[in-house]
Amino acid sequence: RLAKGLPARQVIDDCNAAAIIRRKPEISIATVRAQAYERLGLWQQAADDYSAAVTMDSKTVQPFWLRYAAVLFQLGRDNEAISLARRVTIRFAGATEPTAALVGMLSASGDAAEASRLWTVEFTIQQRQVYTQRTYLEEKIRWPPRLISAILQFGSAST
Repeated sequence: RLAKGLPARQVIDDCNAAAIIRRKPEISIATVRAQAYERLGLWQQAADDYSAAVTMDSKTVQPFWLRYAAVLFQLGRDNEAISLARRVTIRFAGATEPTAALVGMLSASGDAAEASRLWTVEFTIQQRQVYTQRTYLEEKIRWPPRLISAILQFGSAST
């Protein structure tokens, strides 16, 4: 619903109504509402919904776990964020977005050596250029501000 351009507040209201109708927690409702909270900068509410969604199926790493990790990072919960991001990069080996997010988190958390290793081993020059474009990070993949700042700062320092 967010992808269709609906306002985030309307999406939250729709998700709340759906949750009442369904009468049981659902991963899809929690993750869509979490993304709407992200759009509004309501990081703790987003984290709460992502946490609930993970709890519903904690055995299988899902792509939305990366969004949850990014929100945790925004909240300053770096160790939890890095742990989740690592699990996502393992589960989706070869996917660049989880690895780029992990690079940003690691660099901002003081592990520049591991961030540099991942950056040089896992990414082509063209891929590095993509993940150092503010417009791409803000508008296409919509990372939280702290993660965007971290990867941009890392990218400018490593060139």
